[in-house]
Amino acid sequence: MKRPWYTWTVVCLVCALMAWTCITYFYHLVVPLYLEGELISALATLLALLTAIVAISYSYNLCIKTDPGNIPSSWALKEGHTSNNISSESLNRRHQRQFIETDRNGAVRICRKCRVYKPDRSHHCSKCNKCVLKMDHHCIWFNNCIGFHNYKYFMIFLLYTLVSLTVYLLTIGRRALDAFLTKPTDPKFNAFGVNLFVNYLFMMMIELGVLIFLLYHIKLILFGTTTLESLEKSDKLNMQYDGNPYDLGYYGNWIAVFGKKSSYWFLPVSSVIGDGTHFHTLNE
Repeated sequence: MKRPWYTWTVVCLVCALMAWTCITYFYHLVVPLYLEGELISALATLLALLTAIVAISYSYNLCIKTDPGNIPSSWALKEGHTSNNISSESLNRRHQRQFIETDRNGAVRICRKCRVYKPDRSHHCSKCNKCVLKMDHHCIWFNNCIGFHNYKYFMIFLLYTLVSLTVYLLTIGRRALDAFLTKPTDPKFNAFGVNLFVNYLFMMMIELGVLIFLLYHIKLILFGTTTLESLEKSDKLNMQYDGNPYDLGYYGNWIAVFGKKSSYWFLPVSSVIGDGTHFHTLNE
């Protein structure tokens, strides 16, 4: 589904913030180091800046461009089928798996808008107008849903952003403080110093938000749940399950998102386990 042009305004705002911060960092740290004769420090700082730009931009683009997960065509609702005349047992046999989530009547969940059977952990997004596999939430910052196939990229983006902002705040903090202490009557006072201080305060607030968001999602991962699942009631779960059936323990939950190869955990490459329509439980 093609999204309306106005939904991209927030994405443009994020890109503008990135550009503003990079230019500020370059002008107030890289350039002064070069002018002071610290050539090696200037080159090292420039390399760190370029690395951050590539890492954040690439992971951000993956969050936007990667489809979070469409329900396969094999799950399409057959003509005349409703949740009232199709049993969970017949659907279990069809897909050779046990369904965990049902509707309030204990019947198979279906999406009347998409005309599909809904796999476990899938939800319909009203903004994207489609069902998403293991949907976590719809994020306006990416103009995309965060789901099964791009959840890892979302976490990587938060991690890269947090690390980059921490380096930014630590390395340019003294210059931002000098700009703050410069009085308007001082000859050194100018608009560039004001820009630096304002940008510094803005990035401090953003880093705090990113840190809180990252810690929250790490918690969700370790407990084997999602944002939507943590906010929903458990009445849609099959009665044979007590508690969260998707909780495989800290390590099992972690590799379900980041994969078994630890060398891929913090790289923007796909390593998620499964196809998004079936999830292992402790009972299996």
